[in-house]
Amino acid sequence: MIDFIVKLSKTYEFEGARISEIDLSGLENLTAEDVIKNSYKQ
Repeated sequence: MIDFIVKLSKTYEFEGARISEIDLSGLENLTAEDVIKNSYKQ
């Protein structure tokens, strides 16, 4: 299984939360069609 966790070189503060890694697993099944459909939403 591919690891979709990106470890950041430093911890960031965002909306009261401390962020040190980003989980990109939701992008695993993303298609170009998804990107095109959602790029026009306001």
